[in-house]
Amino acid sequence: MGRETADISQAEVLKSGLRRAPKSPAKFGEILANLEILTTLARKGNFAQEIDSVITLLYGETPTLRGAQIANLWQRLREEGVETDEMREMLAGLKVALEEETRDVVEEYTLYLQEHVHISPALRSSALAPSHPQWTALIRHEYTLDRLIERKLKLLVQIQTARRAQERADRAAEEKAERAEKNAFLENKAGELLKTKDQPKKQTGNKAETKRAMLLKTNKRSKKQSGNKPENKAGQVAENKRPRKNKPKKAPAGRKILAHA
Repeated sequence: MGRETADISQAEVLKSGLRRAPKSPAKFGEILANLEILTTLARKGNFAQEIDSVITLLYGETPTLRGAQIANLWQRLREEGVETDEMREMLAGLKVALEEETRDVVEEYTLYLQEHVHISPALRSSALAPSHPQWTALIRHEYTLDRLIERKLKLLVQIQTARRAQERADRAAEEKAERAEKNAFLENKAGELLKTKDQPKKQTGNKAETKRAMLLKTNKRSKKQSGNKPENKAGQVAENKRPRKNKPKKAPAGRKILAHA
């Protein structure tokens, strides 16, 4: 992110200090660097250096409450040292004040990064509601388009649902027709099989009846013939008993020719 220069003059910095200057990466970097120097000197117990220029750079002509506290404690420790318990307590207070000031600056710097670096002003403005008069018409148009898209989607869903229902009904009708056709075919086939099975039985039955009729006829004939045999025998006996007439003998063919001659 860089150490960008703050858009502020040196006179303004000396008057109001970096803590009151406009926020920028360079401002926070400079403040943290000076606070780190003061913290390092306090930990080492080196209070021989003057810090008036640092306090003026950080807080300007009118330091803040914590800035004035840091300046006063530093001056007393520089004058009296840290040999007594009171001075050691002052040293601990100075360290706490420097740590709190550093923490506040770091928090401000983190907030600045979130507002201006991680989330840029352009991105933040795009997330806000527009305020230009033309945006009202655009928002209405966008809302109308959303409604139209929603209606189109609902209509599409209804059409697809109706189409699927029709397809299911057609499929069910086709399956029903196929089942009916299959059942009719099976019934016809079964009827044909039954007919083919009945035909041999009828033929065998007819044969048996004709054979039975022939047997009856032959029996009747045999009975008639057996009943007419005594009569025929009696007739033959009577014919045998009748006298036979002598028939004239025929002359030979050669003799007839001679007689004519």
